[in-house]
Amino acid sequence: LSSNMVVDILQDRSRWTWIATRNGLNQFDAHETRKHLHNPDNNASLSSNDLTCLALGGDGMVWVGTAGFGLNRFDPETQTATRFLPGFNRSPGTSERLPSGYISDLAISEKHFLWVGTDKGLAVMNMLSGKIRRIEGDLGISRISCISVFDDKTVWVGTAKGEVYQWDNAGSEFIKILEKSSPISSIARDTKLQVWVGTNGSGLYR
Repeated sequence: LSSNMVVDILQDRSRWTWIATRNGLNQFDAHETRKHLHNPDNNASLSSNDLTCLALGGDGMVWVGTAGFGLNRFDPETQTATRFLPGFNRSPGTSERLPSGYISDLAISEKHFLWVGTDKGLAVMNMLSGKIRRIEGDLGISRISCISVFDDKTVWVGTAKGEVYQWDNAGSEFIKILEKSSPISSIARDTKLQVWVGTNGSGLYR
């Protein structure tokens, strides 16, 4: 591996295992490892080696979050990255952009919505159009700690302030479900459709 500090892992449909580290992206097929690193002389390389999270698109693209240098869409076929940096990729006629270059978590819903958690708020990208929209309200300025998607469309978001939000499809807004004194570290759902919330200091909640 390019680093012993592993931050996220996923496997794609071709059975490649993608390993995000604090020093680059590793592509492993159980026989060999390919290392993908930032190259200052190549704009088609990753924007940074200091990675934070991964997400896999339905088209096979690997989305890579970084600790300060935005978001990357990595194409396994061409072995190249497209960068999405704060201040760029704005929707025409608007000021929409990534809230921050520090990407804390990524999740995909309904096959083409990429939810991007940052240290300065939550945004969602329409992967078909490339447009980015910053979420309104408190989530638009909160430090996002985790994002989970259930049934391909039910989005739950945890914050470093200890809040848990759920997307309400009927009202097209996020509703606060829970508020604790410790950062939310993880959100999962079991086979009985009960949601479990892990915290960094206040235990586990169901």
